[in-house]
Amino acid sequence: MFDRYPTVIHWGSLEVVPSSLRVYRNGRAVALTLRQFEALMCLFAHPHRVLSREDVWRFCMEQERKRAESRDPAYRMVDVYVAQLRRRLGDDVVETVRGVGYRLGPAGGEAAPPLQGSA
Repeated sequence: MFDRYPTVIHWGSLEVVPSSLRVYRNGRAVALTLRQFEALMCLFAHPHRVLSREDVWRFCMEQERKRAESRDPAYRMVDVYVAQLRRRLGDDVVETVRGVGYRLGPAGGEAAPPLQGSA
């Protein structure tokens, strides 16, 4: 979804992992809605520029358009695959990210540590 960004973005006390939609502040996980995450990524896309509300809105709507393209009924098979994985490997192996999709769940039920380094 946010392929053009580095693996990890460091900005002051923030650490953002775009590929997994994770945000950490001072090493602690911060829960954001999808729209909040998109707005944050829009700001990171233009870090030294003042963006208007319209700029941020357009970015978020472009992300929505991209998601709409993947709402083809055939994609529902992924839900079946994930359900099968959960049945065979345990419910905590795959997390659902509402409005987005899935990500690997934390190992051992603890918060996943932030990735080290950036691309």
